[in-house]
Amino acid sequence: MERNEMMRRLAPPFAFASLLAVMVATPLIDAARMWIPTCGMRRITGLACPLCGGTRSVLAWTHLDFSAAFWMNPLVGLACLGVCGWFLFWVADRMFRLNRLKEVEDRLLRLPLFRILIPAALGNWIYLCLSSGL
Repeated sequence: MERNEMMRRLAPPFAFASLLAVMVATPLIDAARMWIPTCGMRRITGLACPLCGGTRSVLAWTHLDFSAAFWMNPLVGLACLGVCGWFLFWVADRMFRLNRLKEVEDRLLRLPLFRILIPAALGNWIYLCLSSGL
C-alpha cells in the first residue's frame, strides 16, 4: 500500500484520537486551574478571534452539553461534530465493507472548500464579536 493511501485511510481514526486527546486534556487543565494563555488578538484589538471560546466549547463537549458547545464557538462545535461523523462513517465503512469513504472524501475534496470555509470562519467571527459585546 502506498504511503499516501495509508495516511489517507488512517486520517479519520487519527483525527478522532486527536479530538479525544484534546477532550481528555481540556478538563484536566481546567481542573488543575492551569493557566491558559489569553487570545493575543483579543488582548491587542479587544475583538474576539475566530477561535475564541474554542477551549470552552471543547470543555462543554466533554460534559455532553452540546448547546453550550455550539454557543461558545459554533465553528469549533461543528468541527468536533464533523470529526465524530467522519470517524463513525469510517467505522461503518470498514465494518460493513461498503468501500464508500474514498468516494465521499473525493467528492468533498472537489468542493470549493475556500468558498465554504472562509464565509463560515467570517460568520463565526462576526457571531463571536457580537456575542461578546464587541
